[in-house]
Amino acid sequence: FSSARVSLSTQMDASFTAQTKSKQAEIKVTSCILQIKTGSVWADSMTLTAPSKVATNANRYTASKNYSSSCSSGNTYRIKAVFDADGHTKTTYSNSISY
Repeated sequence: FSSARVSLSTQMDASFTAQTKSKQAEIKVTSCILQIKTGSVWADSMTLTAPSKVATNANRYTASKNYSSSCSSGNTYRIKAVFDADGHTKTTYSNSISY
């Protein structure tokens, strides 16, 4: 991976983007976890459904998904996502948002 990113909006719209240095047979998100902040500590809250999109024979991946139904107001969240490109993985964390 040359880059991998998850961007989270205040409406819990998550945008997933990744770039690889060369074309890959498949690029996808294999794991997506919602984390909640309590004090200064981040903890896993639940496993989310990852975007179903798979980029084939490509060096770029983009997908989006809304996770507002998994959240309750008054909390601070972020998403931990794992990207996979032909068996090579990259773990990344989104920005945090107060929902």
